[in-house]
Amino acid sequence: MPPPPPPPHPRTHPPPPPHPTRAPTHHPHPTPPQPQSSRYQTAVGYAEAAKECLLKRVRALGGAGWQASQEAFETYAQASAALCESYLQVGVR
Repeated sequence: MPPPPPPPHPRTHPPPPPHPTRAPTHHPHPTPPQPQSSRYQTAVGYAEAAKECLLKRVRALGGAGWQASQEAFETYAQASAALCESYLQVGVR
């Protein structure tokens, strides 16, 4: 009779359980990813998500050299104004 297998190493952790909100990979009709667009989020009624999209855009443009040209500054200013309007619409939490 062969010897029993050795016990697992004490530092070995079992694999984590599957994430409860993720769809299984074998699902026949997976839901498409939602676009990360403030216009889309606003259109479907998610004002808070739209605000987050605008915030990400302003942060991305803030490090992209908006001071280098007039066009870059105008893009940054428009994004900042849209974010301010979104904050006024949703409210600051």
